Amino acid sequence: MPLDKELDDFYAAYPDYGSLSPLTIKRYRELLQNFEPFRKNNRLLEVGCGHGAFLELARQEGWEVTGTEYSDKSIGVIRSKGITVYQGELDPSNFSQSSFDVVLSLEVIEHVRCIEQEATAMTQLVRPGGLIYLTTPNYFSLSRRILQANWGVLCYPEHLHYFNRTSLRKLFDSAGTRKLGVATTGISVGRLREGWRKRHRPTDYRPFVNTTYNEDQQLRSRIFSNAFLEGIRIVLNTILTITGLGDTLKGRFIKPEN
Repeated sequence: MPLDKELDDFYAAYPDYGSLSPLTIKRYRELLQNFEPFRKNNRLLEVGCGHGAFLELARQEGWEVTGTEYSDKSIGVIRSKGITVYQGELDPSNFSQSSFDVVLSLEVIEHVRCIEQEATAMTQLVRPGGLIYLTTPNYFSLSRRILQANWGVLCYPEHLHYFNRTSLRKLFDSAGTRKLGVATTGISVGRLREGWRKRHRPTDYRPFVNTTYNEDQQLRSRIFSNAFLEGIRIVLNTILTITGLGDTLKGRFIKPEN
C-alpha cells in the first residue's frame, strides 16, 4: 500500500474539472431526490467529497451536510463554502454513531487503503434504516474486457482496489448491511478512446489530461438533449445492469433496524 507522502504528492497533482455542467447538476439533483425516502434526521455525510459540489446542492435542498476529503487543495475550497469537512481517511470517532440518514461515496472506495475498515465505518455512522450509496468502477465491465491492461482505471497509487457486483455486495454484507441493489451502468467512450491511444500511440497518451472527462460530458449532453437517444440510453443501461457489464457500479445498502 502507498505511504501517506506518496498519496499526498499524487492527489496534489489531481486535475481541476472546474464548475459543474448542467447535466451533472441535474444528475446530482436526481440522486438527492432518490435520498428523500431516507430523510429522517436530515443529516448527510459524503466520504471523499472533492470540492464539495454535491454537498453544496444537498445543502440547498435543506440537508445538514458534512464531508471528508484527503487533499489539502480540496479542503481549502470546501471550507471556503462554509461546509464542515474532516481531512484524511474516514474516522468514525469524529462523528456521532448512527446519526446520518445517508452516507455516500462517489468514486472513492477504490482509492482507500483498508476497504473493510471503510465499509465498517460507513455502517457505524448511518442510522438504522438509513442508506449507504456508493459508486466505483466495475472490474467486470465491457470496457475492461476490451482494453485489458490498457484500461485507464488500472492506475497505482490512484486505485488500490477493484470491484464487481459480487465483491462489493460481500464487502458490505460483512460490514452488517443489507443490499437494496447494485446496478452497473454506462460505457465511457472517452475511456475506450484513451485505452486505444495508450495501446497504439503511447507517445500521445497523457494521464491527468481532462480528455476522457470532456469527451464523455459532450456525449452525455447530446444524448440528454435528444429524447430518442435518451430512450436508447435507458434501454442500454438496463441491459448493462442485467449483464453486469456497465462501467460503473452503483451500490445501495441499508443498515438493518434490528
